[in-house]
Amino acid sequence: LPLPLPLPPSLSSPLPTYTRRMALAAMPSPCGTALFSTVVGGALLAGSFLLARRRRSHRFADDSSALEVSSLFIHPVKSCAPLCLDAAMLDKLGFVDDRRLMIVSAEPYDGNHAFLTQRQRPRMCLIQCQLRGDEMQLLAPDRQPLTVPLKPPASGLLLRVRVWSDSGLTAVDLGEAAATWLSDFLETSVRLVSAAHPSWKRSLDRRYLPWDLRWAWGGPQVGFADGFPLLLASTSSLDELNRRLAPGDPLPMNRFRPNIVVSGSEPFDEDTWRRIRIGDATFRVVKGCSRCKITTTDQATANQGTRIGADGVTAEPLATLARFRAVGPEVYFATNLVHEWPPPLFERVLRWLRGQPMSPSVSVGDRVQVLQRGEPIWDEEAVRAASKA
Repeated sequence: LPLPLPLPPSLSSPLPTYTRRMALAAMPSPCGTALFSTVVGGALLAGSFLLARRRRSHRFADDSSALEVSSLFIHPVKSCAPLCLDAAMLDKLGFVDDRRLMIVSAEPYDGNHAFLTQRQRPRMCLIQCQLRGDEMQLLAPDRQPLTVPLKPPASGLLLRVRVWSDSGLTAVDLGEAAATWLSDFLETSVRLVSAAHPSWKRSLDRRYLPWDLRWAWGGPQVGFADGFPLLLASTSSLDELNRRLAPGDPLPMNRFRPNIVVSGSEPFDEDTWRRIRIGDATFRVVKGCSRCKITTTDQATANQGTRIGADGVTAEPLATLARFRAVGPEVYFATNLVHEWPPPLFERVLRWLRGQPMSPSVSVGDRVQVLQRGEPIWDEEAVRAASKA
């Protein structure tokens, strides 16, 4: 029987990536009015006091001095190949340019164009992306490159799309050329859409959000990711999984499609992280990430389920995860993150005074500070199923 995870109280091989360094936004020129100076000065004094107090309270929150970011990724088109970054900037939806484009069915069902992923079309992992300013180039085997805009005009054709249970989302269609290119490669009729429309809104699952983020004005949302803006994984957890796998080539990190990969922790220690700080950004760890059959697809070849576990039926890594990372019917690897957004006012004032970008960013090599811990959090449905078993 699978050894279940505790209930609440409760890329080793190279990715096909293109590395780019995020260009940070220029700062506005300072305003010299006396009123503005007074407001800024007061905010600075109050903010400096609160920031110093918070840093003192966090200094001994955890011994996480060895933790650091080892790699960063974005997936410009949902379920297609990732880009490896040196640094990533945050906005309301997560990392800039992460999962902002999505492939959907050409025909609507129940009034919505359904999202497509590697679950239905494993060949999506072979579609690579290059970012070039406000444009993105799509590349695939035996296909000419295709260029599409990252920020299409709001006057473009609007489609109602669905991501899991979130329906009625307003997305911008990227045109016939993109639809034809993708349909030919995937051998099914699809369209390419963008979340860049000004009316885009997709709220997070409040069941897993801390109270202060549930009701935050202008708080974080999500683009076309499955449920939450960001995914964090650790190299030690992958090492432990590979140690438990049957002999063979170790699985690379790209099977799990994370945004942030950290090193220096104990295996699966990230289960207990509740609040962390990386670079100048703060995140909440909202729950573990349940895994699906996309993890069984070789991201370099699109071959699916070729490595079978000890039971002779289930593909890896799901078979091994079921033996030691199961809660009810689900298996878990990596954790979902939500960024604290918008950044606190006093931090934005400090950034402005220092001539720094107004939006936080994360870089490879940044230290990871564990500010708060707690019991692991899993999907509510999985917990209920496990309690009945």
